[in-house]
Amino acid sequence: MFLENFNVHVSGGGRNHRDFNVGGSVHGEYILYRSRGDTRGVASAGAAHGATRINDKTYEGRPQGSWGIGVEISIGHDIRDICFS
Repeated sequence: MFLENFNVHVSGGGRNHRDFNVGGSVHGEYILYRSRGDTRGVASAGAAHGATRINDKTYEGRPQGSWGIGVEISIGHDIRDICFS
């Protein structure tokens, strides 16, 4: 089992201390199963949160999250690699 991918993203911008926007997110993928032909089962999860401030009033949403389990099948191999004969 291998940690395939892990990303952290942070962004922000604004004009002054009264008007700005900030946000961030994280996402990770973990390989649950990998076959000889590069077919693999992957679990992934992510979370994001952000806030905006306009005219000294802050608008902050709830954190958002997601998760999933998927199967990735490689189709870029030569046909001789796929046959069992």
